[in-house]
Amino acid sequence: MRTRRELAQGCNESTLYRCFWLYQKQGLEGLIEHHSPNGRPSELTPEIRQALEQKLSDPQGWRSYGELKEWLQREWGIQAAYTTIHGWVRYKLGAKLKRGRKRSHQADLQQQRQFKK
Repeated sequence: MRTRRELAQGCNESTLYRCFWLYQKQGLEGLIEHHSPNGRPSELTPEIRQALEQKLSDPQGWRSYGELKEWLQREWGIQAAYTTIHGWVRYKLGAKLKRGRKRSHQADLQQQRQFKK
């Protein structure tokens, strides 16, 4: 038999006591069926996620997260912070916005096209 300290290693003590209490009240079934909410549900629904993925795959996609923020507000009525939108795109969808490379104002486009051929 392990001690409570050994059982609690790696988790908060209050979590362990909550599990003990739940087990005493409802048994093993209570522990299995117990669901603790993980905060507010995400506004990024599967439908919005799909629309975002389609727009991100478009070569003429957004130039900035500000444009994306405006699109979400206009199309879906979502008012999300810049950091939230960046997190959705970068980490949940694993994408990056298309960014053009800086070009000198003195660059000759005709010469660049010739060079690429």
